[in-house]
Amino acid sequence: MYAEEQQQEQPYPIANYQSEHNNEGSIKFQLSFDDLIEDIEHTLLCQEPFQDSETGVLGWRTPEGTVPLINQHGMVRIRAIIRSKLNRNAPLSDLEEEEIKGICREVEHNVVNTLYDNWDAFDLLDVSAATTIRETIGDSIFINLKKANHGRFLRHLRSTHHSTEVNSIARSGMVKNVKDSDGGVFAKLFGK
Repeated sequence: MYAEEQQQEQPYPIANYQSEHNNEGSIKFQLSFDDLIEDIEHTLLCQEPFQDSETGVLGWRTPEGTVPLINQHGMVRIRAIIRSKLNRNAPLSDLEEEEIKGICREVEHNVVNTLYDNWDAFDLLDVSAATTIRETIGDSIFINLKKANHGRFLRHLRSTHHSTEVNSIARSGMVKNVKDSDGGVFAKLFGK
């Protein structure tokens, strides 16, 4: 109920992730790049959120008089390029900084070639628009691949999994039944 009220008050469409309020749902959310790709799409299409005054439905639209940086046909190709590098395997990798930069250069190179080869078909206005598209995609991929830098996201998952196990044991009541001369499970876990 609260999420629905909050969503009605918000001028922007927001996702309702309350149903995924468990560890598995949280991990799936963190491994999904759908929201990021959707944000990039709205940015490149120069769309802004709106709420239909008659139906109350939230959506996105390009304001009158605004020219998108790229058309829908171009966005399909751009999405394919992004998805080729940002998938569930990306954050689960163990990448060095130079590998991440190399992937970003490769993606930006693919974007530039795709834009150049399809300039008219994608309704690109000028070099400035193409540069904005390239930088938006390159920066987004770089930032998100940083999760994989030196296995950072894998370490995060391991610590989250460990914390969940400890909480699960504590809630199950097993701790009361497990005693030893050192003071029990919590003493071993927390050094007390």
